[in-house]
Amino acid sequence: MDKVLIVDSDPEVLERLRDSIEKLHQFEVLCVSDGEKAMEILTTIPVSVFVTDTNIEKIDGLELIAYVTRKLRGTPCVVMSSYGRPWFYKPRAQNEILYHVEKPVNMVSLVSAIFVGLTLRDEGEAGKGISLSSFLPLLEIERKTCRLEVLSSAKGKGYLYFEEGVLIDAHYDDLPPEKAAAEMIEWDNISLNMGDLPRRRYQKRVNVNLMEIIGATWDKDKIELDEVEEDFTDEEDAPSQTQKLGEQAFVRFRRILGGQIDKFRAIKGYKGIGILDSQLRTVASDFADEDLDLEAMVKSFKPVFLLCSKITAGHGFSACRMFTAHTEEAVVQLLQSRYGDGDGDENLFYLVGLAEASGNWFFIKFELENLERQLKESLKSPNPK
Repeated sequence: MDKVLIVDSDPEVLERLRDSIEKLHQFEVLCVSDGEKAMEILTTIPVSVFVTDTNIEKIDGLELIAYVTRKLRGTPCVVMSSYGRPWFYKPRAQNEILYHVEKPVNMVSLVSAIFVGLTLRDEGEAGKGISLSSFLPLLEIERKTCRLEVLSSAKGKGYLYFEEGVLIDAHYDDLPPEKAAAEMIEWDNISLNMGDLPRRRYQKRVNVNLMEIIGATWDKDKIELDEVEEDFTDEEDAPSQTQKLGEQAFVRFRRILGGQIDKFRAIKGYKGIGILDSQLRTVASDFADEDLDLEAMVKSFKPVFLLCSKITAGHGFSACRMFTAHTEEAVVQLLQSRYGDGDGDENLFYLVGLAEASGNWFFIKFELENLERQLKESLKSPNPK
């Protein structure tokens, strides 16, 4: 049975996570409260997945992850952080095995990350280990002062220097600091080692923000609801309650999809996901094929969806809510849902998932249904975080 190691200094959090994961009857869960105990387990017991808070005693979570890159490459890691998760502008590699989960932990998100990591491991897709671009944002949010040694089996060795989480210098070959940092961020098959910042490196020589080099931010789509709640002086132009709810819902939907997209991109064979309103207009989407006409595709599938719904309802199975089409090249999944309390067509929205025919389309379906639950749950709070 796969072993999951969880590290958190809060005993109540550990107990909750242990109980929730053990109910799946898929894992043996090992829980410890500090980094020293975690290191003992990592060095003596085969661990399938490593889950850690960033702020723990004796040996912090970042140093433990660095140890994983040196000794346990290919072991999926999940970082729990109160700061949320970074948003990456560029599509992430589908073999990424370092995941960020926001605290307080949503168990669906945590379990999904664990299963994705294990799937990559079992399919032999985790061999490149943790990428530098997924690790570095943690140094910024934890305001680390250190020298990070980066060793690549193909590129050699380089160094990144941080003061209070700010990248101040970089050294690789004879490259200028900023180019050296940009070069190292692209490396794979890396090992990381954290040490003290040398005194001679306290002068800032890098003038570009670390997150700009990585192509990431911690503040993706944090749109306040008042951006869509404009003042209308002409009553004829004022939107209906349903329209206003739709506008607010879709602002939240875009934010939630932005926070979940890395999980989809990590699934083998993932080709894209989209959210459309009742008029089949795109609310948010992420597709590798930029030429794909998402709205036209869904419009073509909708009559088939409605026919399936009529047939299932006619046989006493209630209306169809999800349709899956398998072709030689792809698997298309269309899920119909509803926001708010109304039962009219204007309250409908659609989720679309696209996968390669040989990809893990079932897991994309699983995540699509999880996403639907999160979207609908977000509407129950007047001011969701």
